[in-house]
Amino acid sequence: MAPPSSDPQYISNISTAIFETLEAGDPDAIWLMQAWQFLSGFWKDDLIKAWLKPIPIGRILLLDLAAELEPIYTRTQGYFGHPFLWCMIENFGGNTRMYGMTDNVIQGLQSARTKYPDQVVGIGTTPEGIDQNHINFEFLYEMSWRGMETIDRFDWMSQYIKRRYQDMDGVTLDAWKIIYKDVYNAKGIQNGGSPQGRVTNNRPYVTTKWKTLLWYKPEEFKTAFSKMLDVAHKLPKSEPLVHDLAKIASTFVEDLMPAIYTNLITAFNNKSRSMLSKHADQLIEAFDDVDQLLAADRYSLLGNWLESAKSYGDTYGDKLNLEFNARNQVTLWGPKGQISDYANKNWAGLMKGYYKERWVRFIEELFSCIDEGRPYDDNAFYPKLLEFGMQWNEDTTPYTTQPEGDIIELSKHVLEKYTRFYNANALVCQRVWADGVEWGDHLSKVGFLGDIMEQKARRRQRLMKKNQMKKQKGKRNWDFL
Repeated sequence: MAPPSSDPQYISNISTAIFETLEAGDPDAIWLMQAWQFLSGFWKDDLIKAWLKPIPIGRILLLDLAAELEPIYTRTQGYFGHPFLWCMIENFGGNTRMYGMTDNVIQGLQSARTKYPDQVVGIGTTPEGIDQNHINFEFLYEMSWRGMETIDRFDWMSQYIKRRYQDMDGVTLDAWKIIYKDVYNAKGIQNGGSPQGRVTNNRPYVTTKWKTLLWYKPEEFKTAFSKMLDVAHKLPKSEPLVHDLAKIASTFVEDLMPAIYTNLITAFNNKSRSMLSKHADQLIEAFDDVDQLLAADRYSLLGNWLESAKSYGDTYGDKLNLEFNARNQVTLWGPKGQISDYANKNWAGLMKGYYKERWVRFIEELFSCIDEGRPYDDNAFYPKLLEFGMQWNEDTTPYTTQPEGDIIELSKHVLEKYTRFYNANALVCQRVWADGVEWGDHLSKVGFLGDIMEQKARRRQRLMKKNQMKKQKGKRNWDFL
């Protein structure tokens, strides 16, 4: 919420009044303030200065809430002399997708310490959720003990992974070097946990330009997954290993699902009921596979979230209300989906009981459109999807709180199964559609999955043109004879 006036004196008067109120209660009070509000377009640099200037140095401590993404200290000369904490937000809504920005953490924190040594008084984490991507938090906290020496993030990762898996021989490092290279070093994106472009967590709709959000190459991730499986049996089947394998295996399947979606929409646009049925079965089966993989990990169960919420209630009515809110927060987040999927989670139970069911209803709608000879109308379909979400929020069907299945065997199964699919749909699976644009930052800007046949046709045309140019280049010019 922006103040009613952008007059610098008015802004100074507000901060002065707040500080004087604190000081009246405690003469030694130090104002701990989130600097998040300064990200609003209202707060130009002169207004930030007007806000901070009346406060004595040392009597306000700023939290630069998302310094790895949008540091505010850089545009305010270190908050104009006031002390601050360099904070990593890491996630929005407690999203559980594999994601990190390690280079930003190293470079950002060391740069801040160099330019503003008197103002950077500590580091912090300000995530909107916990219990995901433990490696990111372990890495940041390590920075408390590091100075300005050169930090090799791969060296740190190697030591961490050895401890995490009791892998003293480092047999998992070949896989983790691939994963850590890009998955945990995202570039060109603001929110790695966004549902955008993720068939699993995004609400379904019809488009031939399915937006995507990838900052790593699925082909390399597939290699890392395979390498992990080659050595997993050599390690104790600890909870960290099971958890990470469940995340890696389910991510591998998830990254292929946009290709299934592309085939599904192509079939629908071609009004092919048989092909629509084929690809619909593939998509629903992929949801089930992802759910089964996550179900092997005790930390990826919807049931634990729901039961934990209910445990705070004393009466039956309390428990009903707490369960409703727990369900609503990870799905619609609002009575009518005001920020739907903002807090999306890759959890067993949620994947199969909620996300998959949305796509089942969507596929039924596509069949109805073909049978009735009418176009897909998203404005007409979305209310049906919202109604399902509201009903699911009110439901009290219990979900398991105990992990099921052997994650190594399940992972071997999906790797073999989806490698065949990957090879048959390599063009889409490898995301070859944004020619001439660099990896790392283009996918959040211009990347999309178009009609797969259209993409193949363009690829053939480029190849034919290239071959023609080669032939022309190889021909002799006999005109001089």
